[in-house]
Amino acid sequence: MGVLNILNKYLLNVALGLTGCVALSGCYTDFTPDIDDRPVLCLNSLITAGEKISVDVTRSWVYTDVNGEKNHQVNDAVVTIFANGVRVEDDYLPKEGDKIRIHAFNPTYGEAEATVEVPVAPILKDIECVPTLKEGRVHEYEYTFCTTIDFDLGIRVTLEDSPERQNYYHYGLDHYAEFVPEGNFSEGELSGEESSFIIRDGILQYEAEPIFSEHISEFDAMMGGDVYGFTFFTDRQFSGSDYRLNLQYRNVQAIITCTPDNIEEVCDAGFIVCLSSVSESYYNWFNYCWQIYSGAIGDLSEVGLAEPVKGYSNVSTGAGVVAARSTAKARIPLDNFFVPLVRKALDKLSGNKE
Repeated sequence: MGVLNILNKYLLNVALGLTGCVALSGCYTDFTPDIDDRPVLCLNSLITAGEKISVDVTRSWVYTDVNGEKNHQVNDAVVTIFANGVRVEDDYLPKEGDKIRIHAFNPTYGEAEATVEVPVAPILKDIECVPTLKEGRVHEYEYTFCTTIDFDLGIRVTLEDSPERQNYYHYGLDHYAEFVPEGNFSEGELSGEESSFIIRDGILQYEAEPIFSEHISEFDAMMGGDVYGFTFFTDRQFSGSDYRLNLQYRNVQAIITCTPDNIEEVCDAGFIVCLSSVSESYYNWFNYCWQIYSGAIGDLSEVGLAEPVKGYSNVSTGAGVVAARSTAKARIPLDNFFVPLVRKALDKLSGNKE
């Protein structure tokens, strides 16, 4: 829908809204909408390639049903899973390319089903990572010393897109630390008697990667909509070719507690780039959520100035979402960044003692 059409619809709704306000200032009456409020089965499942399938079966309820809001699980539903047309057991591990159909039946609420295809994991290549030191601090304890490193992180990774179909993607960043402290240790308990590695994710600069905002219309942008928290995207702009993601993080922090003889062991840590190919249903669900909570139409509908955004579902009853994904992961070791800084911190402590 073009910007002009959206604006025309918006202005019409404003006019209707103002007219309604005038009418409501005179009198009002309660009424019960004539809608079919019979509960139906709701299916939710996020199918991940290589992992067991978990299905959450609930029922729908109207907003006035207080008991239904508190307890809407349907624990006695019979759930059947099919892979490529063949019934499979609960321990089946879905594979890339599988067509998964989930069927549920309950004598009270009827039946529901949904079908989704498990996408093929993306291909990642040409990964570059550049950490930029901002500040380093060091504290000495009786047996160990603690180095706090504040830095920014720039990651570039190339996605190789398949031209056979329209593809949907989701990006995420995880971290790892190979060192496992002995005893009972939790974040925030730096007593100085244990070695540990704690890393705190920074803030992703969404504006640095324009692909994350491809779903934002000109009208949404004009109304102040932003992409914060939305890292889904499609291949509409680069179908069948490579795309290089530019991922910039600010205010990343590593807190490293170690002894002089185990610096390298503790600093065996870094990040994990996680890029998933996702089903259209998964993308559509999150796009719907963005429209509701961050989009202009969602804001306007909340105050009665636009029609409500229709909910998204790919389940036969119109309740719930069955989605699928396949994830490619790539490790980014940063021990070559951490070790020299920790050694420098140790040298600083040693120099202060002399």
